[in-house]
Amino acid sequence: MQFPVSTCLLFTICIVRNKISRMPVTVDVQKVVAVGGILNDKNRSLAERFRALFTLRNIGGQTAIDCITACFGDPSALLKHELAYCLGQMLDTYAIPALAAVLKDVNQEPMVRHEAGLLYGCGYMSGI
Repeated sequence: MQFPVSTCLLFTICIVRNKISRMPVTVDVQKVVAVGGILNDKNRSLAERFRALFTLRNIGGQTAIDCITACFGDPSALLKHELAYCLGQMLDTYAIPALAAVLKDVNQEPMVRHEAGLLYGCGYMSGI
């Protein structure tokens, strides 16, 4: 199945009779990047940035992961903790290198590195 360059194929999780299945959804990449711009805008309130983060988590896909990963240079440890948490919740193997980099980065706050490391310790990423 071919999609235009301006869209990306994403998957949403649906629970039907206690079974999780992924359904393809087409989302405009420019809109995902715009939400990522809100997340990465240090002039925005943390509340706005958290809403953008959770929106990206819910959308999923590589573009959303790239937008989330780009924010790990932010000074807010709380935000970066949530970035790692949301990347883990996405259960997407594309996020593994970003989480591994955060875990290895001794300049990241311990709670940020801890959150990135939990995904390995709990085995979430090994079974994707």
